[in-house]
Amino acid sequence: MNKRQQNRKKKRHLLGITVKAIFILFLVLLGIAGGESLMDWLDTSSYFRIHEIDFQGLNRLTENQLNPYLGNIREQSLLKIDLDEYRRRLESEPWIKSVQLKRHFPDRVEIRIDEKTPISFIRDGGEVYLLDQEGKTITRDTTGGKGLPEIKGVLLSRFFRGDEKEVRKVQRGVEFIKSTMKPNFLIEREDLTRIVLQSEDDLEATIGGTSFLFRCPYSAQQWLRFLAIRNDLLARDIVIENVDLRYTGKVIVRPVKEKA
Repeated sequence: MNKRQQNRKKKRHLLGITVKAIFILFLVLLGIAGGESLMDWLDTSSYFRIHEIDFQGLNRLTENQLNPYLGNIREQSLLKIDLDEYRRRLESEPWIKSVQLKRHFPDRVEIRIDEKTPISFIRDGGEVYLLDQEGKTITRDTTGGKGLPEIKGVLLSRFFRGDEKEVRKVQRGVEFIKSTMKPNFLIEREDLTRIVLQSEDDLEATIGGTSFLFRCPYSAQQWLRFLAIRNDLLARDIVIENVDLRYTGKVIVRPVKEKA
């Protein structure tokens, strides 16, 4: 879009705001002059009845899934509708992080959805629960957490009750997963398949089928030390049991022991 087009778009936007402001002022003045009869007409007029719902930001969710939360919104007047009430209804949907609703006169409501993003999962017996980027459960998952790393080493009964220790453990695992998404980690997302929270200070991550031990909180230098010797390990064709990156300035590689 060139500068001239941008200026035209800006002018149209400002014109639209001005027209809306004049229109609302006109209605207010009419209300003062005409009294209750005019306001009653405005409340019942089909001209301001909501006819269009404009959803924005949907990814996993669909309009059909969200319509039940809106109930009889299309019977409401745009002038009197309580948008906060409908916002609270929508935010009770497990997949929704936040919602913004906006009036567009004369008969449209814009609903902008910010969905939660699953980052990991935990397994409780045969049930899989997705976790968001804050380490909170979103919902059960029927795909078995496909494409996401599993977090283990958590007492799930206590975690579901909100036990602070177990909640912090899950949050540490989630923070580690988010750190692997940064450019300096240099791995493919699908290579990280499991996080085991061993203690307050340590965690074990399975990356590309290899077990790595990290110190918490994670430092990029831990992984960079491994990258510095990775090619040498590949050249030697060493079968690795685990790589210990918990100690400053050291990389401890433990080969798989041969069976006697």
